[in-house]
Amino acid sequence: MKTLNTLNSLIDDILLIIRDCNISASESINRTQVEKWIHHYRTKLIKEELDRDGIINPAYVQHLDNVHVDEVDTTTTDPNLVIPCRYIADVEIPRTIKTNNSNGVLSVTDSYGNEIQMTSVVRLPRQRYRKYTCNDYLALFKNDRIYLDGPGDLEYINISIIPEDPSTIGDCDFADKAYPMPAYKIDTLKKLIFETELNIMTRMPSDDVNNTKNDLENIPAK
Repeated sequence: MKTLNTLNSLIDDILLIIRDCNISASESINRTQVEKWIHHYRTKLIKEELDRDGIINPAYVQHLDNVHVDEVDTTTTDPNLVIPCRYIADVEIPRTIKTNNSNGVLSVTDSYGNEIQMTSVVRLPRQRYRKYTCNDYLALFKNDRIYLDGPGDLEYINISIIPEDPSTIGDCDFADKAYPMPAYKIDTLKKLIFETELNIMTRMPSDDVNNTKNDLENIPAK
């Protein structure tokens, strides 16, 4: 039976090695600190991979489903409305992993799964005045919110993102279920924590080839 790399198991593994290495400050290193390191270096590895390869591993993606949108009164000018639009999602988007080619919000769909095109802050306010596409929905991610424009009758949307901290998505708790990262990246994650935060030099095989393949999969188990 394959063992899942849960957040708890990752924390336990790291703390065990810290204790075994007799690090003088080990007693002050608690589970909360280790969890922060795990999230931080996960973000670092994902950003490097996406900037290099531009290919999104589904293991990184999380979903905010059935997000309610509030309709804006378009007949008045609200001075507090930063971006003119018809709808605003009523939840803040958790901090996302931004790359050279993405702001971390991968897609927005309506409640039927129809994709809503992402657009710019310049184009969104003009959508309702366009002759041929005024009935298309457009979405914009800005200031931790999703703004939308288009025809009426929009009530719920689904949002796919790559969050910095995966535990910030709804009721997602990875304490005892698979941590959202490919299994072959876990050793690299631990290695970064040991060598960068704790100055523990580790010996493990490395996937140094600049490609999109997992070159560690064929290494035989000892």
